[in-house]
Amino acid sequence: MYSKMTRVCIMLLLLTLALLPGIASAQGPTGSFASGIACLNLGTATAQATIDFYNTGGTKVANVINPAFEPNKPWLLFTPNISSLGSGFSGSAVVNSAQQAACSVNTQTNGGTQRVGTSEGLATTELGPKAYATQIVNALGNFNSYVSIQNAGAASTKVKARYLNAAGAEVFTQEVDIPANSSKIFYQEQAGLPVNFIGSAIFEATDGTTPLAGAVALYNTATAQLLSFNTVKGGASKVFLPRLAKNLSGVGYTSGFACQNIGPGPVDMKMDISMLDQDTKAIVAASLSKAAVGEGQSWLGFFGSPTGTAIDAINKGFGSGIVTTTSGTGKVACTVNEDNRTVGSNLNGQGSTVAGVPDGKQTKKMFFSQIVALGVNSFRGGFQIANTTATDTTCTYTFSNGDVLSNQSLKANSSNSVFAEAVLTNNKTNFNGSVRVECGEAIVGIYNLTVQGPAAAGDPFATNSGINQQ
Repeated sequence: MYSKMTRVCIMLLLLTLALLPGIASAQGPTGSFASGIACLNLGTATAQATIDFYNTGGTKVANVINPAFEPNKPWLLFTPNISSLGSGFSGSAVVNSAQQAACSVNTQTNGGTQRVGTSEGLATTELGPKAYATQIVNALGNFNSYVSIQNAGAASTKVKARYLNAAGAEVFTQEVDIPANSSKIFYQEQAGLPVNFIGSAIFEATDGTTPLAGAVALYNTATAQLLSFNTVKGGASKVFLPRLAKNLSGVGYTSGFACQNIGPGPVDMKMDISMLDQDTKAIVAASLSKAAVGEGQSWLGFFGSPTGTAIDAINKGFGSGIVTTTSGTGKVACTVNEDNRTVGSNLNGQGSTVAGVPDGKQTKKMFFSQIVALGVNSFRGGFQIANTTATDTTCTYTFSNGDVLSNQSLKANSSNSVFAEAVLTNNKTNFNGSVRVECGEAIVGIYNLTVQGPAAAGDPFATNSGINQQ
């Protein structure tokens, strides 16, 4: 939850590299990058909000003020349009608002082949002296990764990075100084990791108190794929996965997952899945399990490979899942990758990542900060919500343009997928706003956007978590 006065760390939320118009180093995806920022006032009153931008040395270089931050109406910014940032800015930012607020950042190419990745701003309550990255890779089928870590404290601090392989063994460490409010990019290809490496990482302030925020980017060196997600400060005994897919609608989008044991101690995990078979219209239930996942280690899986469950018989479908620890004292944090690597069309090679939702965060009301419906050959998207209870319910969707859909059925332990253009009454092809969802039972959810059509060259596909609120 967010306090009335909200302080949100952003920008590093994806990659500090995200703001770098021209990348001079050998690391990271090539291209000219910029960031789109969407902040949403979750309160009931108009308030003032500010965004302070910091360079990698910790110096504040720009300040943007919104004197009239209205409820349920996104505040949208694009970094090339902030003249005070200047050319070649790379850094992080902090948002302050007099009302509850939440932000997301789209990191995207500024011209050329499209790449888009989305991650969340992290409220101060979501930060701690340890930041866990559920999945990192090096030279894995043309995929690499890097992690951006922001010092959210008031003084410079040392941060130690620890890399663990798929078996949970520590294989590399490094330590750097990060100035207050600034950020540092940790490139896994610089970490002495072997080819085909896949594992997880832990970033720790060595003083044991300085709060850290972070975001991870997975990127393909041969195609335009860019998948991004946030680090977490801790885990839970139960984690909700609002969206899972297998060859969604027959166009290849399929989910993989990484569930990291935050500790302490090893745990056994299971994943209960509910998936709609789009051919038969039947709801298919399945369960996966993984024993003895060590502290810091991640359980990794992909629904495009055999699972030994009823999911294997689904040709195309989507749904949701719940991960629980069945023994041990460790807590869990999860992320879900969704990509299209199997279809030989202009959609081939699009991907995104979204975080699982820890138990206790699910609520009857949630917000989606940026939903778009901009027509064919431009960005379009929607949201998916999952009922976390065993009780059927109904929901109301309120769009920021005034469109309202009431009495939308949501079955127990199931999910609804909503494509904005298909349900809007007004602004079907020129909507760029927000949505409030209110249900009779507690829900979790995600939202996404992509370009479909000839303009889709590259990876213009991004997914982010919805914002739960009491």
